[in-house]
Amino acid sequence: MLIGFILIILFLNKFKAIHGQSLNVWEIIGLVHGAICQQGSTIVLILNSIKIVVFVLFFTTFFLFNAYSASIVSLFQSTSSSINSVKDLYYEKSMTMSIQIATYAKPYFNETTNEILRKLYDMKIKPYDESKSFTNASMGIERIRTEFHGFMVEKTSAYQVINKKWSEEEKCGLYEIQLFKLPVLAIPVVKKSGHKDVFKQKLIQQHEVGIRKRVIQRWTPQKPLCDLSKRNKKYVSVSIKAILPTIMLFGYGLLISLTVFMLELAYYYFVNYINSRIKKSRQ
Repeated sequence: MLIGFILIILFLNKFKAIHGQSLNVWEIIGLVHGAICQQGSTIVLILNSIKIVVFVLFFTTFFLFNAYSASIVSLFQSTSSSINSVKDLYYEKSMTMSIQIATYAKPYFNETTNEILRKLYDMKIKPYDESKSFTNASMGIERIRTEFHGFMVEKTSAYQVINKKWSEEEKCGLYEIQLFKLPVLAIPVVKKSGHKDVFKQKLIQQHEVGIRKRVIQRWTPQKPLCDLSKRNKKYVSVSIKAILPTIMLFGYGLLISLTVFMLELAYYYFVNYINSRIKKSRQ
């Protein structure tokens, strides 16, 4: 669309030569680029047709800028969906990981037949000190809160810490991935025992009347809920990692501008030096 504005101004600019000096290509590109960046221009426009095109250009870029700003704000406030599986955890090189201290933690990874889980353990857990790789629930959850970190933990332990210490906007940023498929819990009884049907009937009855759900809700910490109504009332802090490309662009632009300035300065002194030598030789 913006290229279309450049072409239209170039076409109309041909008729400006009748009234005076016409704009060159770089001035037109600078004019359109200034409109994109919400900056004005010192170029004096003569033809009314070009004035109308430039007015529409600035009006269009104004709405584009507002729409872009709104999309960026909603992007910062939304949760990321870049990590959805164990494979995503493995390929996310900048993300650290630790495991809750438990007797079954190491055997799970050592005995698994999942190749990705083995690679994940060898890359993110095994090379580091055990004091950092294996930690308690409160320290691991705190690392999730303050770092780009993944933590393997029992849900009940994690939910208890999160419900006590985390704010609403922090709860909305949580995401769970199941690393291991755990076996179904069962009640062992003696083979061919007559108590098997009794246990079966009573468990079904507890499930039907809601006793099982009530006991779980009373004694087991529940999953933290994201209250969007409270979250939207607060400002969402943005880490420097989210705006790192903008900072890098600013740094590269500053470096290029300084380099061009030094070249222009050297060219200026070089031309003055040559002119002075020519004047002396003529004298």
